[in-house]
Amino acid sequence: MAKIQKIDGNKICVTGTDLLNGTPILDIKPYVPEYDSHPVSATGWLETEELDTWTITWDQQAMSDLALMGNSQHLFQNRNGPDDHRPLLQHFADLERFEDLVERQLRHRPFDKHRHRIKWNDETNLGTLSLGPWRVEFAFSRMKKEFQILHVKMG
Repeated sequence: MAKIQKIDGNKICVTGTDLLNGTPILDIKPYVPEYDSHPVSATGWLETEELDTWTITWDQQAMSDLALMGNSQHLFQNRNGPDDHRPLLQHFADLERFEDLVERQLRHRPFDKHRHRIKWNDETNLGTLSLGPWRVEFAFSRMKKEFQILHVKMG
């Protein structure tokens, strides 16, 4: 459920969603408790689905990269044109949100062939997660179900 923060012309800014800035929203409706609340509903096939959960750790270098990323946002404040990343920088202004997004992308079914943001190499056990202009480099162990975040850098 999204919460409307502000309306500016034909733009509606919302929070409480799992979207990157600029993602189109196709339909907005008001929440009506009498119709939208389903306390006895079931989740269907998800009830029997076993979650494939992975452990994630962040290297000190990756944490330093995050701190540098947070401090370097001023470099992009006046940038315009096709590579204008200001909306993404605003989305990731809170580095904990960025960390959370990275972990959500990697924690469940990271090697699903339909997940195009994640590229991996089974020979080297290294991979990359692409989030806008950023690349998150990681090492992984399929046997231990572990990810180790190594670096965060611009694309």
